[in-house]
Amino acid sequence: NNSNSHMDLIFAAAMIRARSYGIPEINKLQAKQIVGRIVPAIATTTAMTVGAIALELYKVALGHKDLEVYRSTNFNLAVNSYASFEPTPCKNNSFGRTKANPKLDVNLWTMLTLTGDLTVQDVIDYFQENYEYEVTSISTTGDVTLYNDLFDQDDRLGLKIADLYKGSLKCTPPTYIPLTIDGDFEESDEDGDGDENEDEDEDEDE
Repeated sequence: NNSNSHMDLIFAAAMIRARSYGIPEINKLQAKQIVGRIVPAIATTTAMTVGAIALELYKVALGHKDLEVYRSTNFNLAVNSYASFEPTPCKNNSFGRTKANPKLDVNLWTMLTLTGDLTVQDVIDYFQENYEYEVTSISTTGDVTLYNDLFDQDDRLGLKIADLYKGSLKCTPPTYIPLTIDGDFEESDEDGDGDENEDEDEDEDE
């Protein structure tokens, strides 16, 4: 339908992206042919996937806490197979073992928030003092490593996380800088279920 200008917008956006990333450009007729082949796929598997996700979002919005209420869905249109089953619960581990800070029950979605314009040493000290956790590396968006003690980067200990982020990613750091902290406990965990990988958001006070 050429009357609603939808194709004009799609073509213009595609060409901007192509020119920005060095992708070979095409003419408008070729773009219409490509879109014509994509639409049937969007109207089948994509629509079904979005519908299944939307049903689960309704359950979240209604405040359901029981895992049995939710469903994981698997379908294969090639063999006409459809299955719905109860999702596997997220595995919980214990993290930290100081007397001042009891162990945290953490999982894949657990995040710790540190506030302030912190340096690498500040982050290392936080985990050491609160959880007896020895930090070995700090990374951020896109698996960009900001600090790794294996590479003799003691010169970075006094640098601010925000400055390292800006220098590594060549962009202004966001208010919340996502960090992935890797390390280990100084001694073996008594119950053997310590978690060696923790995600955190750092709130940078500008």
